[in-house]
Amino acid sequence: MSIFMKNFILLLLNVVLYFYSAFTLAKSPKLLTSPEPNVLCDRYICADRIEGVSVSLTEKYLGKIQAKRLLSQGSFDKTAFTFDNGVL
Repeated sequence: MSIFMKNFILLLLNVVLYFYSAFTLAKSPKLLTSPEPNVLCDRYICADRIEGVSVSLTEKYLGKIQAKRLLSQGSFDKTAFTFDNGVL
């Protein structure tokens, strides 16, 4: 195998690994936000220390559509839940 071919393969491998790592790092993490003290929200729900999952806080910070989706879940224990990122 010629030197040119080895260098070309190494260059190609570096380019592939560079773009792979760039796309991996570009994925947005599933973060929690705290719009006010003692309130945490992910992309789907908002919860506080007293009530747990809260329809009113979800509507206030995430909008009516997310609040309606939450209401469509029916009756459930609002203090037993996991956020989108796996945090209890």
